[in-house]
Amino acid sequence: MSMRKKYIRDKHNNPKGVIIAIKVDSPEGNYFTVGYSLCAKHDTYNKRLGLKIALQRCGTTSAWKIPRSIRPTLEAFIERCKPYFKDATFDDQNIVYTYED
Repeated sequence: MSMRKKYIRDKHNNPKGVIIAIKVDSPEGNYFTVGYSLCAKHDTYNKRLGLKIALQRCGTTSAWKIPRSIRPTLEAFIERCKPYFKDATFDDQNIVYTYED
């Protein structure tokens, strides 16, 4: 399993979340999917817990909402992952953008 990750940081460069991409090799074809985790405003970021939540979201087939605050970062990350996972397509079936934060 191949994985890429990018930490989401606040304006003071402190980590507040993570976005990951995982390549899945399947008989139907190779694809990659993404997951994210993001702290609430007053929480302290925990790297291990953040990665665990992002991995769980990668493996789910149900839709999850992307906060507006990380949408540009997520879209840039997906574009950056496409050359890395060059023999895989992007699976975006579980992404629903929201205007909430």
